[in-house]
Amino acid sequence: MPTDLSKHPISPPILIQELPIEILVDVFALADAIDSWGTLGRAPGRGIAKCMLVCRYWRDVLVETPEFWRRIDTAEPLRIVSMLLERSRGCTIDVRIFYPWIKRYPPLWRETIGLILSHAHRIRSLYVNLHMNDYSGVYQLLETEMPALECLDLVPTHEFRVGRSIDRNYATCSPSRRTHPHIRSLTSQRLYMPAPVDFWRTLRRLKMCDFPRTALRDYSMQDVLAVLRANPALEELVLWWHSGAPKVSPTHLHDLQGASQTSQRQLFALRNLHLFSVHGTVPCVTQLLDHLSLPHDISMSAVSFTTPDFYAFCTPPHSLADPELSSERTAISFESYYWDPLRSPAMRCLIGVLGWVSVRHLSLRGPPSPSEDDSYEQMFDTFPALEELEVDGMRMETRADLFAALSPSPREDGAREVPRCPHLRVLAVHARISGPREAKTLAVAMEACARSRAEAGVRLQKVLLHLWTAGTTWSEPRSEEIDDEEGYLELIEIMRGFVDEAEYECTLGARVCGRCTSAY
Repeated sequence: MPTDLSKHPISPPILIQELPIEILVDVFALADAIDSWGTLGRAPGRGIAKCMLVCRYWRDVLVETPEFWRRIDTAEPLRIVSMLLERSRGCTIDVRIFYPWIKRYPPLWRETIGLILSHAHRIRSLYVNLHMNDYSGVYQLLETEMPALECLDLVPTHEFRVGRSIDRNYATCSPSRRTHPHIRSLTSQRLYMPAPVDFWRTLRRLKMCDFPRTALRDYSMQDVLAVLRANPALEELVLWWHSGAPKVSPTHLHDLQGASQTSQRQLFALRNLHLFSVHGTVPCVTQLLDHLSLPHDISMSAVSFTTPDFYAFCTPPHSLADPELSSERTAISFESYYWDPLRSPAMRCLIGVLGWVSVRHLSLRGPPSPSEDDSYEQMFDTFPALEELEVDGMRMETRADLFAALSPSPREDGAREVPRCPHLRVLAVHARISGPREAKTLAVAMEACARSRAEAGVRLQKVLLHLWTAGTTWSEPRSEEIDDEEGYLELIEIMRGFVDEAEYECTLGARVCGRCTSAY
């Protein structure tokens, strides 16, 4: 029955000019957030600059709202910085001091720091990205008390010298808990850190791009463990030790070579940790994991490559670690040297340390080579709860033993044993190859694995085979001559009879694999 609209009169819409100031400010903040990306990255303030041109009333509201003027970039002219400091008044401020590589901006950041010094008590976040030779210009600011400082980001710009070696000098400034007592987020590289006893206790996010040291001595792994124990509320932990490897105790080196002391581990938990990424030598990574109690249900990426291209798969980009955008919670990278006395150290770490963690999603980048003592069978026995496995690397056609370890063994009655990783649902393989012959070898191993698991009653739901090559001379698999000669596409079709979904793709002219879903 139709209703009588006359009994329910519709209120006229409220014009934006009639909104309360509090709601209008929220609208302006949304406009600023939407229009804050430029060619050089994030550029806050463009949205409110446009809103100020609408009418005098809007301009007055924006000018009188300090929060819109709290972001201060020292690359701006002095008059702009002075205006921002005036308009932000009693509001806390976010300061960025970066190397003035844009030539049209005069390098006046030293003069700008002089203006900011009197407002140091209002600084909420401080980002310093200067050349190491210019760090002396911020020493006075860093030595000033900043009680409101919560985020401190100190990463010098790199200098490539002859032979492409990177300048590894350390800045002589040393932030302290006395001058910056309330830091919650710390990012550092080539910077003297306080001793563990004087380190902060309030951190929620910690990223060390180099192994830390004090002004008097290098940190040890015990020092790192002491720092982590003192910050149990950590939510993001990124340790990228690509230089300055710490000292590892001889006792722990002996443990790595086979003397298990699992019962003597003194574990400590970071219960709020939702992003963990570490890269370093195998002894250092193992000693860290040997004491750190990770969340029980995690997704993990293990990288055994040592080239910089693959560091990015393990470590979130600088200042862009966003847990909501990352598809996994834990990333572990191993850096092995040719003089390392251990056999297959990366696999030893996976087998010996992570057996007490319930890993459901595992990504192996550059799968570690097995040895007489450490096999893929032992590795997969370590992850009985595994549901998704992603493997990425070169010469994957030589890793038939990896797929054989996931294949159930036949019994005397013709049936098959329960396979390793009985809950495995997804198997994704990303392989760099040079031609269709390697593709067929890889497809044969994957088809045999899928067939045997289906016969054992633990059918895979999805299998993905992604082939990629850096060259452009190998044609995409559309040539009937190649298909008939090698027959690997036929194997993909056969595999579809043993899995719910089989996907195949080939990418040409790729420097690295762009299909891996677990990359940060």
